[in-house]
Amino acid sequence: VGADKWVMGTNYPTDVTAWSPLDKQTYRRNAPGGISNVDPYIDSGSSNPGWTRVSGGDSLPQFLLSTQGIV
Repeated sequence: VGADKWVMGTNYPTDVTAWSPLDKQTYRRNAPGGISNVDPYIDSGSSNPGWTRVSGGDSLPQFLLSTQGIV
C-alpha cells in the first residue's frame, strides 16, 4: 500500500515503491536511487535494474483503479 504511479523523470529514493502504468505491478527502487526515465516494468528486465518487482497487495488494486479511470 502507498505506492504511487511511476512518472518518468521523477527522483525516486532507494527503497521507495511505485507501480508501473504498463503492467500495473508494484516495484521497489534499488540503490542508489535517483532520476528514473525508464518504466520499472522495462527496467526490471535489464542487466543492471534500477527497479525490482515486489510481490504483494498493490498490483490488483492498482489495475482495478486504473481500468476504472480513477488513477
